[in-house]
Amino acid sequence: MKYTINDTKFFPKTNGVYKISFTNSINGKVYIGSASGGYGFYTRWKSHISSLKNKKSGNTILQLATNKYDLSNIIFEVLEFCEKDDCLNREQFYIDKYNSYNYGYNGRPKSSNNGCLPMKKVTKDKISDKWKIKRDFYVGEVRRLYINENKNTREISDILNISRTFIQKIFKENEIEPRKNFGLQKVRFYQYKDGILIKEWDSINDCVIRNSFNSNGIRIVLNGQCFFYKNFHFNYLKLDVDEINKLENEFKIKSKCRKYYYIN
Repeated sequence: MKYTINDTKFFPKTNGVYKISFTNSINGKVYIGSASGGYGFYTRWKSHISSLKNKKSGNTILQLATNKYDLSNIIFEVLEFCEKDDCLNREQFYIDKYNSYNYGYNGRPKSSNNGCLPMKKVTKDKISDKWKIKRDFYVGEVRRLYINENKNTREISDILNISRTFIQKIFKENEIEPRKNFGLQKVRFYQYKDGILIKEWDSINDCVIRNSFNSNGIRIVLNGQCFFYKNFHFNYLKLDVDEINKLENEFKIKSKCRKYYYIN
C-alpha cells in the first residue's frame, strides 16, 4: 500500500513498519521506519512531511534527499502491520533486508525509538536555557507593543513572528498583567433595532457580556459582511432611521441570498 503527500486523510492509523522512497529516484535508496505511537502511520508520516517541508528533519540524509528529489515525489509505503511492541524488531528486519543504513537513508544501523527514551536532565536544561535566552531577547519588544502601542497578542504574534503561547510565557516570567478584555477590540460603535438607535457601546466585550452575544456575529455586521445579527444592526457611525433604511436597501440589492443579509 503506497501513499503520497496528497493522501494525508487516507493515512492508516495503525501501527507497523513503513518505507520511504522517491518516485523520481533511480538509485533505489529507501528509508525504513516504524510507527508505534498514537494514530500510528498517520501521525508518523505527517510528522515526516512537516519536518521535511520546513527543512528541520532530524535525519540529515533523508532531508538532503528530499531537497534533491522534492517532497512532492515522496512515497510512503506500508511494509507490515504489527503490534506496537513488535515494531522495533520488525523495523530492524527491514533495515537489514533493504540495507538502508549502508545504502539508504537510515542514519543508524539499529532501529530505535527516541520518543520512548527519557530525556537526560542535562539535555532538558540546555533546551530550557535556549528558550529562556530567546524569551529574554523578545521581552522588550513584547512589552512595548502590548503596553505602549496597545496591540493584542495575535497582532504581536504576527509582527514578531512568534507564537501566542511563547508570548504568554513572556507575560508570566516578566509579570506583565494581561488585559481582561479577552483580546476583544475596544472600539465605539452603535446598536440599532428597527432603525432606531438603542445603545452606544465602548467595546465589543461589554456588548457581548451584557447581551450574551457572540463577538464574531457583531464583527461580521460591523465589517459589512452581513446587515443583521440577532435582529440588531451594528455600525461604527451614529445614524438616523432614514440613513439606516437606506443602508439596508442598498445591502439587500448587493446580497445574493439571505445568509449574507442576516445571521443569527
